Amino acid sequence: MTQPRACDRVVVAGGVRTRVREAGRGPAVLFIHGFADTLGTWWRALPALAGRYRCVAYDLHGCGGSEKGPGDYRIGELARQAVGVLDAVGIERAHLVGHSLGAKVALAAAVLAPERVRALVLEATPAFALDLPWELRLLTTPLLGEALAACATPWSVRLATHRAFLRMVHPESRTWTPERHRRLPVDEPDPRAMVAGWMHLARGIALQREHPFEERYASVEAPALVIAGERDPNVPAAQAERLARTLPRARLRLFARAGHVPHAECEREFTAEVLRFFEESERRREREVHQGR
Repeated sequence: MTQPRACDRVVVAGGVRTRVREAGRGPAVLFIHGFADTLGTWWRALPALAGRYRCVAYDLHGCGGSEKGPGDYRIGELARQAVGVLDAVGIERAHLVGHSLGAKVALAAAVLAPERVRALVLEATPAFALDLPWELRLLTTPLLGEALAACATPWSVRLATHRAFLRMVHPESRTWTPERHRRLPVDEPDPRAMVAGWMHLARGIALQREHPFEERYASVEAPALVIAGERDPNVPAAQAERLARTLPRARLRLFARAGHVPHAECEREFTAEVLRFFEESERRREREVHQGR
């Protein structure tokens, strides 16, 4: 079966020049990647879902092909970028799939614009305040972050990115194929701009602090699938368990042989779980609409 062709373009979303990738037709799904990553992380999930859904992925402010300069990188503004992507591509409502920071952005979007969200898939979500990984602590340190950006080279960025990503995954996932390695976010032609973007983003999100949105999670009415790896070294599975208890319509799925990136470590299982969840959500919504008439 021929895979739906993906097309890239640049749009303005929430005032940010944003790279967007789109494929497929049907109900809309918006993919939001994690910190220091790009839309390329969905290279398996997006085509797998594009056979049934209109799939849209984009680069967060500060990452990939989106703007990387100084600006407002707070969670609320990142959520407005997500909603702005929907506006720019003409989508009224979408399922939101977020990984790590992207999942926190999806939650904030569901709080700020609930009418735009059909359902949520929240993977490895730093939903509540937690200690920053050491890489983020370096980038948030005054002057040190600027020095790291100024000294970045293709070699240093590739080495640091590979080490960071391999540390995040389950031991059984560390023998990744060459194709998986090629998909890591190290293709930016200007490594100094890439690291500077990560620095601005790290300082804006401030995951070590509580955010006002955390107090409003219980108001999120969209059904949610909370996914976590039991061996996640960045976001403890306890955060996923707490989030699943907090959201009114959530269920939890833990992957025993996964770390921080279940969508890459357990590709088939992840995709199958998401497809089942979307189908269940659509059927439940149809029943609710029918009963409400």
